Amino acid sequence: MELVIYDGANTIGGNKIYLGDGKHGVFLDFGKNFVQEARYFREYLSMRAIRGVHDPIEMGLLPRLDVYRRDLIPEDMLTESFNKLPLDAILITHAHLDHFGMAGYIDFSVPVVASAETLALIKSFQDTGQSNIATSVLYDAMRVSTYRESSGMGRKNGDNHNSFKTVDVLRSSGRSMGSRENIKRNLLVRNIKSCDDIGDNLFEFLTRQSSQKKSEYVREVMNPGTLEDLPFEVHAYPVDHSVYGATAYTVHVQNKKEDVCVAYTGDFRMHGDRGNKTREFSKAVRGCDLLVVEGTRVSGDSSHEAVSERDVLENSAEAVSNARGLVIADFSSSNFERLSAFSRIARDTGRCLVISARDAYSIHGLRAAGNGISSSNMCIYLKPRESHGWWMKYVTEGEWEGKWVSPLEIRSSPENYLLAFSLFDMPNLMDIKPDGGLFLYSSTEAFNEDMRLDVQVLLNWLYRYNFDVVGLSINGSAVGAQHGFHASGHASPEDIIDLVETISPEFVIPVHTENPKWFLSNFENAKVLKNGERLVY
Repeated sequence: MELVIYDGANTIGGNKIYLGDGKHGVFLDFGKNFVQEARYFREYLSMRAIRGVHDPIEMGLLPRLDVYRRDLIPEDMLTESFNKLPLDAILITHAHLDHFGMAGYIDFSVPVVASAETLALIKSFQDTGQSNIATSVLYDAMRVSTYRESSGMGRKNGDNHNSFKTVDVLRSSGRSMGSRENIKRNLLVRNIKSCDDIGDNLFEFLTRQSSQKKSEYVREVMNPGTLEDLPFEVHAYPVDHSVYGATAYTVHVQNKKEDVCVAYTGDFRMHGDRGNKTREFSKAVRGCDLLVVEGTRVSGDSSHEAVSERDVLENSAEAVSNARGLVIADFSSSNFERLSAFSRIARDTGRCLVISARDAYSIHGLRAAGNGISSSNMCIYLKPRESHGWWMKYVTEGEWEGKWVSPLEIRSSPENYLLAFSLFDMPNLMDIKPDGGLFLYSSTEAFNEDMRLDVQVLLNWLYRYNFDVVGLSINGSAVGAQHGFHASGHASPEDIIDLVETISPEFVIPVHTENPKWFLSNFENAKVLKNGERLVY
């Protein structure tokens, strides 16, 4: 049995962890490394989609492996030296981009494994147009590359070539997928293996497309399965994190002598609504041979030390109850536990929580996955000239019918609303035209120069419209987080120690951390691997 950390060994995010026995293998997450990406790319300086996997491989964002979509391999790209791995599945722990945000490059013959809630959130992310090739995990349009079928993944040395590009088959040809033959030829659909039962509602949501014919085709070919279909014995365990659906796994891989149990935490914490699930996981996998564990908060950041989601709810409720006029709350768009908390705060203070149409569609998907999140005290912000993607009809009918609110309505009665807005929603204030109110910052502290610049731009907007600010500590030009208004999505060092001691593995392997040496200082059985290093057990 071998374990290889291809990415995420000494950065927060980008996890790509491989387990294999020579004949079969799985990836534990296949995420985006934002630290590596930020070295070369910015908002208007990005990887070229037309070059498929070329750019992310060239810049170290993808390992050189023989696992990628053939339609994304340009003809000029030499692939004979790529490591050939048996790959049977990608086990995704949760719907954050640093854990699933590169899986779209993996060949579509490889299924994804995830919880029902994670599948729903990934699907809603794709449907609402926030996706790209890297994050097109469940479906995508076939691209045309200039590779030759006879030459494997790419061209052979010495082959002639005239084009260095990949092209979106539909956009380049001007054709639609109207006919079933075109749909079959041009639409890629990935099989899924859910950690939970997939009921009719979730299956309908996961197979939903922009046309009835496309939806019918996806229903025929998606072929959902279970963990029992995998070549290894795999068990999934819900854990607490700042996004619903977070899952830890154990994978049992046979070596020459015995069965080896590998436990992988993904991202976890113990201070949210599902903290008991994390504790149940640690007890259930006690005695596993290898524990791959995240260490986000062992780098010395104590800005949210000892703050729980309950603390955030209580402190935010008090601030909003004392507010006059409009209230804006800024928190992570994927944190629906926090969104539910602000919905309760809005209800208790006589307000309606105003969310985006994309958030409403994600809630629609979560409910299909069995999540009981309530939308009774929510309404949807109506942007001027809102674009109408095909998914929009699902948030204009049923429970959402008549629950859209315009900027003019908010302007006339600002005391009736709590807006779930962040920096990129600030231009809407030009239509609402508020005169004062409360802005509540309930998100992570800025930890790099780009984020600090974003906070300064945010403050410029807020000062222009006379908002009072809580959740940010402002001292001259220095801006930090105000204690008590945000809880981290990650375990404290003390909770990591508690989890490791409960599981009591033979070896502890840190990932998703900038300080792997902390594990060497705290655990005698810690094994620190660098990216690309393998552990043979």
